[in-house]
Amino acid sequence: MGEPRQSSPSAGAAYRDEMDSAAVPAHGSLTMSPHGLDVILRAGARWELGDPVPFTLHFRRSGPVTVEAVVVSPGDVRASP
Repeated sequence: MGEPRQSSPSAGAAYRDEMDSAAVPAHGSLTMSPHGLDVILRAGARWELGDPVPFTLHFRRSGPVTVEAVVVSPGDVRASP
C-alpha cells in the first residue's frame, strides 16, 4: 500500500512529509502530482510505463471514488497523458 505524501518548500528546498489524510472541501477537488500531494507505490510485477493503475479513494463523509493513475518513472514530473 502507498503512503500519501505532501511536498513542502522550506528554506529554498523541498521535503516530503507522510500524511494520514488530505482535506477536500465540500464540492472541492483534490489534485495529486509530483509537486504536491502524491502516493508512491512499489511497482507491480507487470506494470509498465504508461499503464493505468486504479485507486479507490475513501472519504469520511461520502462513498468511495475510484480513479486511475498512470505509471511513471521515479522523478518524472511531466503531466500524465
